[in-house]
Amino acid sequence: MKKLESVSKRLQASGGSKPEASLLNVRCLFDAVVKEFPATAKFLTAGANVVKAPHFENAVVKVLSKKESKLKQTEIQAISRLVDTHGNDREDADENVDQSFADRALRDTTQLHHSRYISLDWIPSTSNEVERLFSRAGLVLTVNRRAMHPTTLETLLFLEYNRI
Repeated sequence: MKKLESVSKRLQASGGSKPEASLLNVRCLFDAVVKEFPATAKFLTAGANVVKAPHFENAVVKVLSKKESKLKQTEIQAISRLVDTHGNDREDADENVDQSFADRALRDTTQLHHSRYISLDWIPSTSNEVERLFSRAGLVLTVNRRAMHPTTLETLLFLEYNRI
């Protein structure tokens, strides 16, 4: 249970000393969980039903894991707008290595990366930010505030969300 908890905490971490997990990190963590707990394969593999854009996600993971040569045509099309037209070499940021299960699973993903695509680390792996926004919106949108003008409500939501 501690292994799953460490993965869950790592996926929810953003800010502070640990950056938000990239798609490659999530795939690496999920693969480690599936290896440890095979019953989760139906829900955590790359082809699971919850994956909305599998070609895009697979392409991003292959680029981040330095396997661009293995991109399929559909994956190349999915990330065609992310080609680096300037030809600049990119470097992945070094991460501090911790001893939790999640961090050990991600340890090998911190090498230099040269790609024909722009840096894809900025692509969020989860909808944590959206979930936080809706969570805060639920707190702001109370019964008394339903009669507010939409612009006023939007301003309150903006201020509440950006207070963090």
